[in-house]
Amino acid sequence: MLRIALRATLLAALVTAFLIRGRVPRDDAALRRASVRAARYARRAARVLGLRLTRDGRRLARPDGGVLVVANHLSWIDPLLMAAHHPSVFVTSVETGEDKVLGRLCALAGCVFMERRKRNGLRGECGRLADLLAAGDVVVFPEATSSDGSRLLPFRPACFASALTAGAPVQPATLRYTAVDGLPATGRRRDRVCWYGEMTFLPHLARLLAISRVEVELTYLAPLAASTCRKSLAVEAHAAIADRLGLTTLRVSSTSDKRAAA
Repeated sequence: MLRIALRATLLAALVTAFLIRGRVPRDDAALRRASVRAARYARRAARVLGLRLTRDGRRLARPDGGVLVVANHLSWIDPLLMAAHHPSVFVTSVETGEDKVLGRLCALAGCVFMERRKRNGLRGECGRLADLLAAGDVVVFPEATSSDGSRLLPFRPACFASALTAGAPVQPATLRYTAVDGLPATGRRRDRVCWYGEMTFLPHLARLLAISRVEVELTYLAPLAASTCRKSLAVEAHAAIADRLGLTTLRVSSTSDKRAAA
């Protein structure tokens, strides 16, 4: 219990410092600066939470612009881990922005809030994403919600149009939580890390703080070949990620997985 209390105290101190010293970005330049600042705090938070990241593959770097990185989505921890590895602008949901705690943290971290839950939610925002890609990397979770990792939900193709507009490469990436305190991250252990469905944030955080160590694999896959169709890009990215994770695809009904996690 003492260890959990200490970790909770350290995490609270980090979050408090981040909130007090941060400012909500007012322009794209400030957005990028906020993402760099957030990456520093993310690295510290990952250490406090006992998250141990193993990386595979190489993230594409462009001297004249950014890359659209698309990944599977398992938890609110995902962007924290990816930001700790590489500063980026993250696209998250309007629903997350409405949360008093997560919304404020994401705003200060330079996230962009967009409507990902509706089929056409991102279509009107493609110009905005294309502008951001012209200056640096953007990370999107195109499932538009999180899951327990046993399936890969269909990708919403709208965000891929921004890469076509900006002439930016698309690079798929995979996240996999492999072990919890040295044991395979399956069943109940998996649910102490993955955040999905109707789970609420604070109880999930409490369960996470009780874990000493979480092993995570982040793999960058080969960038996709140039395409003129956002739907083709979405299908190719989905297939590459599903193949790497060894998952089958799943169509989502209109009533399942309504939550769009951070």
